[in-house]
Amino acid sequence: MNQGWINIAKNVGTMSEFLTQWQETAHTTLALFIWLFRFSCLAT
Repeated sequence: MNQGWINIAKNVGTMSEFLTQWQETAHTTLALFIWLFRFSCLAT
């Protein structure tokens, strides 16, 4: 029982680290996509 909760806690910790890193990457990617979208709108 306790071992299962320990594993869950570890997974949650890993997930939150992953999400933090992903959030930073996503923010940069999103900014790039918005810029590209605006550029393509201006180009047409």
